[in-house]
Order: sequence, then structure tokens, then C-alpha cells
Amino acid sequence: MGALPAITLFSALGNFALGLLVLLHKSKSSPIKKSFIVFSFITGFWSLANFFLATTPSFLILSISYAFGTLVAVSAVLWVLLFSRKKISTVILFIFGISAIIFVAISFVPNGLVTEMVVENGYVYFLKNNFLFFFWSLFIGISVFTVWWALWSSMRAAKGIFREQLKFILLGAFGFGGGALLTDVVFPYVGLNYLTILDGTVSLLFTFPAAYAMIRHRFMDVKFALRKGTVFAVTIAIALGLYSYFVFLLSQTTGNIFHIGNDIISIIIIILIAIGFHPLRRMVEYALNAYFFPKRADLRAAANSLNKKLTSTVATIEEMLRTVRDEMRPNLNIEQIDLFIHKAPELWEAVPPISNQAIDIQKGAELISYLSHNFQILIAEELEFRIQEITDENQKTKLSGIKQFCDQYGIAVFIPLFTGDDLFAILTLGPKTNKDAYSIGDIKFLEEVQRNFSFTLGGAILYHRALSRIQQSIKR
Repeated sequence: MGALPAITLFSALGNFALGLLVLLHKSKSSPIKKSFIVFSFITGFWSLANFFLATTPSFLILSISYAFGTLVAVSAVLWVLLFSRKKISTVILFIFGISAIIFVAISFVPNGLVTEMVVENGYVYFLKNNFLFFFWSLFIGISVFTVWWALWSSMRAAKGIFREQLKFILLGAFGFGGGALLTDVVFPYVGLNYLTILDGTVSLLFTFPAAYAMIRHRFMDVKFALRKGTVFAVTIAIALGLYSYFVFLLSQTTGNIFHIGNDIISIIIIILIAIGFHPLRRMVEYALNAYFFPKRADLRAAANSLNKKLTSTVATIEEMLRTVRDEMRPNLNIEQIDLFIHKAPELWEAVPPISNQAIDIQKGAELISYLSHNFQILIAEELEFRIQEITDENQKTKLSGIKQFCDQYGIAVFIPLFTGDDLFAILTLGPKTNKDAYSIGDIKFLEEVQRNFSFTLGGAILYHRALSRIQQSIKR
């Protein structure tokens, strides 16, 4: 079995696995989830048909491949429209449905999409020089551009986690759609028919980021993934280039002089490249970060800087809040930062000056109770995913109430501050001004702030309360 059939088989198995992974995920069933599972399984069968086409070519298998290729386009459009929250009209369903039925039927008609099977230089390919293939190509092109338009238009208006999900899926859609257009439409028209088997191999570029975005909503950072992916792609390309160059060079110069076989030369070069791969990757990473990717904020350094500023001098609570705002706003791209302190039983007081005067923390009884028993930072957007995943109806009702409170006052993050096991203050953050979600790096930064600020603020409150008692006793 050659390399291309093996890659195609891997793509088929990967699509089946991703569909099964989403099917077994604990999130509740929904039209979006069901449509993705259907899409991934259809894509898996399409790739599997391409595998059999490469190993045992025949018109029947080719017809099955084109039929599943048509269904892949339709199911991709349906899933993307649902996921991007576009309104699916009856007209759109009718047009794509009728088109799918027609092109699936044409796939099995003799001389419908292909006219002749050709064997040339060990490659088997099919001629597609009739007018029906043009209309099929047009249908595939319209489907691809519909997917791109739906994701792009929705991403421009989206914010937070939904925006990050759309970024990931759009990135995969460009790779898959562009690859499919190249292999299924462009290559046949320029005479590269034997390369059309590659269409199934690019399907994972779409299904993998889509499944990843649906399941692992917190651990997403498109810029990080792009940077790391580019680093490894460039490093591997350079390593392969060096390997090919040295194999050619050494085989020409040392073969006759030292009578060393090409196999031994290849093994020596592979060992040398393996030893130098890590330093090479570091060099490529440095070059790309320096000249192509903008430098990211060093949140760990920002957390240390904030801690030093908070502990360097004795300050009032208002001054400490101002320091927190000055350090966090530019690093997280946020404007709204407020602090609420527990003054007495059932009484919480906002530390002035507050960013959002509309917030009535007294109405967040369920929120305060939840934070008191859950010491972790609460990301408001993640509540929707947690509500879908839990089965306890009472817990669902509580989380829904907290989410409603967050939506009402535009709060994106709650940072509970504790002294021991007692919740004594809550730091609230608004959404990011650039509409991005709070990434895992941001959350780690906030966890560092939570630890440091709990200690310094708790000490400041004790100090000011003790000072107040002393002043009152002196007055007496």
C-alpha cells in the first residue's frame, strides 16, 4: 500500500473517531451536535471510498466516492449554518436538498461525471471532460463559499468563546475548502487527475478543529496554535530539505571515495538531523516570533509586577484597586474592573470608584453562595457549557440564575477572594474590548492575581479595621 492510500485510510478513521468522540461527549444532544456527527461520518465514508478507489479502482467505487463527496458538501453547509446561528430558510434547504439528490443520482449514471478510466505510469485516474462535471464543480464551489461566508460573517459579530470557536472552525474550513477545490475542481481541469485522491486527506483539517472547538471550549488560542503549527511545519520542511540536499551531496562525493552505500549515508544523515532537530526548531521559533508573530504580553511578569506594587507600600483599599486596574486593563484588554467587600452578614459594599454602577451585588445571593463553596475563578461564558453537561436539575437552575445575573450586568469573570475558607471580597471583570475570550493563559494570570490579592487585600482590610477601632477608642 502506497503513502497516499495510507494517508486516506488514516483520514477516514480519524473522521469516524471524531464523530464518535462528539457523540459520546457529555454535552446534551442538539441539532448542532447531531448535524456534526452526521457530517463527520459521511466524511469518513467519503475518505474510505477514496481509499478503496486508490487500491482497487473501479467505476462503482468512483460513483460511491462522488456520491459521498456531494453529501459531504451538503452536510458541511447544514452544520456550519446551524453552528454559526444563521437562519436556515426552507428555500435554502430545498435548493441544497434537490441539488444533492440530483448529483448523487448523476454519480451512478454511466458517463455522468466521468467518461474514461486511464492507467498511466502506475497511476489510475478518470477523465472528467463532460458538461455535467462542470455543474458538479460549480455546486461544490458554491457549497465551499457558503461555508466560508457563514463562518466569516458570524465571526465578525461574535464575541468571547463563540468567537474563538468560529476562528478555529474557519481556519479549518479554509484548509479543507481550499484543498477540496484544488483537488476536485482545479486539478482535473489542468490534467492532474491522479492527484484527486488527495481530497479526502484534507478533510481532517476541518473536522478536527470543529470537534476540538465543540468539546474543548476553554483550551483554545488560535494565535498560539498558528504559531506552533507554523514553527513545526517550517522546521520539518527545512529538515527534509537538508536531508535531501545532504543525501544527494554525500552520495555523489563519498560513495566513490569511501565506498559507503547510500543506505548507510541515509542513516548517518537521519541521526545528525534528529540530533539537530530541537536546536533547529528553536532557531525557527525565534525567527518567526521576531519577524512574523507579534510579541505577546508576558502575563507571568505582569502578575509578579502587580504583586510587588501591592506589597511595596501600605495603601488604602481604593489605592490597591487602582493599582489592580492599572496593571490588568492593558494586559487583558478590559475596561470594567470592580471590587465588592463583605462588610457584614448579608451586606456587600462596592469599593469606589466603581466602573459599572448598575451592578447590585445584593441580588446575587446564589452567586455568592456558589463562590463561597467553589474557590475557583468563575468564567461567565463557561456557565452555558456547564449547564449543558450536568444532569442535576437543581444545579442547572442555580447556574442558569447565575448566568442571568452575569448577562444582566455585563460581568465576564468573578474572582473570589478568601481568607482561609471565608469569602471576604469579589473582584469582577467585564468582557474584553476586542471581543476575544479569556484564554487559558489569561485564567492562569487571574489565578495568580487571586492568590496574591487575597493576601494583600485581606491584610489591608484587617489593618484598616484595627486602625478604625483604635481611633474610635481614642475618641472615647
